[in-house]
Amino acid sequence: MAPSIERLLNDVIDSWAAKAEHLPVAWIREEFKRCARSGQVMPSRRAIDARLRDRGLDSLGRQRFVLKSNAADVLTPRSRKALEIVQMDHTLVDIMVVDEVLRQSVGRPWITVAFDIATRVVLGFALRLEPPSATSVGSALAMACLPKEQWLKERHLDLIWTPFGVPELVHVDNGKEFHSLALTRGCERHGISLQYRPPGRPGSASRLPVITTRTFIAACTRFRRSCGTVPFVGRHRQNWTE
Repeated sequence: MAPSIERLLNDVIDSWAAKAEHLPVAWIREEFKRCARSGQVMPSRRAIDARLRDRGLDSLGRQRFVLKSNAADVLTPRSRKALEIVQMDHTLVDIMVVDEVLRQSVGRPWITVAFDIATRVVLGFALRLEPPSATSVGSALAMACLPKEQWLKERHLDLIWTPFGVPELVHVDNGKEFHSLALTRGCERHGISLQYRPPGRPGSASRLPVITTRTFIAACTRFRRSCGTVPFVGRHRQNWTE
């Protein structure tokens, strides 16, 4: 395995192991695909399992370790002012979307969230079947900056969602969608600073694994409990399309 691929895989495994919830090993492959540069080949499942065993980790996600680092190295963004620091990240939603006619699975959607550090409010999001991209990041950021009344009205949602505004700083990881020219120029045009997590430190400088993960879990739990989701597996699978 090439050294660059080995380094990226190790970083992704560090992120997986540091997550608060128990994510499947498939998350490692999805995250590697999202962060990989052109020409970097996806490692096989056997290669991933071998590296998990080398670290003493359970491939089923039942064991976790806490990343150890010096206090001076962990620069967690903190703010007491709304819109001073907004963090963005993605995750796979824990639901399966099916075709409305044939009831065949079309995959799990990705959700991109813009999250205000000071108020812990979700300012915007984008929900797409495509993997994270500059488009999904831009859509979530645009929703964060604009009022939500018209968006709620068009979807007949009787909700109150008032927070909006242009953030001073957007804090993100090193995914290639956050390094796009379109995002960089758009932020420069509107006076938004972009700050990236230090490379090689998946557990540092980010509140998203702690705060935003809880938001993801709560949202996914509501999705699963909503009408149309399938609560059973195994022997009930043959009845899903009936």
